[in-house]
Amino acid sequence: MLHIYKSSVDGRIERVPDIMRNTWIHLVTPTDAELHKVSETLHVPLDVLLEPLDAAEQPYIIRRGELVLIVIHVPILQAEGEELVDMPPYRMLPLGILHLRDHLITIVREDHPLFHAFFSGRVSSFATHMKTRITLKILSATSQAYLTTVSRLERMIAHTEEELARTYRNPELYKLMNINESLLYMRTSLKQMIFVLRKIMNGGYIKLYDDDVDVLEDAMIELEQAHDAASVHQSTLTSVMDAYGNVIQINVNGILKLLTALTVIVAVPTLIASMFSMNVPLYIEDYPHGFKVLMAVIVVVTGLFTYVFYRLRYL
Repeated sequence: MLHIYKSSVDGRIERVPDIMRNTWIHLVTPTDAELHKVSETLHVPLDVLLEPLDAAEQPYIIRRGELVLIVIHVPILQAEGEELVDMPPYRMLPLGILHLRDHLITIVREDHPLFHAFFSGRVSSFATHMKTRITLKILSATSQAYLTTVSRLERMIAHTEEELARTYRNPELYKLMNINESLLYMRTSLKQMIFVLRKIMNGGYIKLYDDDVDVLEDAMIELEQAHDAASVHQSTLTSVMDAYGNVIQINVNGILKLLTALTVIVAVPTLIASMFSMNVPLYIEDYPHGFKVLMAVIVVVTGLFTYVFYRLRYL
């Protein structure tokens, strides 16, 4: 969809029907017709508009004349609860921020809650002609989203560990594996985004004022904090998965040892009874206490095997 916003006289952000000077063009899952309309109206190469729509696009910043394209990643929730068995809880969504002379364009493959605060008025102190200010606020909101996501993943890990401690089931391990995958994607994206922010701060990609530098530094600090927290959680989670995997393996081995011991113990009386129940002459068949003797032998031999397995800690 194509959304066009412009600041009103009283400072509110309002939707307008057509692209005009100092407007913010927001493309969400755009159609080919919408992409061609923006490309032809603003004379932007179509391939530039298509780059942020690639799900595999990595964060970067480039300049082409007066055009500056910034691609970042924002975390988006895709699974929770029992769905964690099949897929990671979060994935990274590419977001493109395009600076033109008199326009700002944001491009995203699907709707993200990050922009709701901007268009609903919850984010203030900006106007649609303030391309740098809007960009920095998006970067700041993204860094906050990463910190929130890391906290949520931490709670997911704690909850899954509690379930795993009670049940030792495979689904809980799959959940931890998928959470670990989200942390891996997040670490990669955060590292690349920190590099992009450093290029913005050190290079001449967009004009920065004194207040803008402070906002950018705060966003970079938050991204670094999120990266460090994700790294710690991933390292801890890897150790936890290895530990629980070993515990499950030990439990499985214990069950197999128990079943083996029980099988041997049950096989002993079965074997003795089978030998003396064959349809052939036996030397104790005429003995009046033969059955009692046979039962005593079974009890003694079975007890001996049980004692041996007990001493070997199979029981």
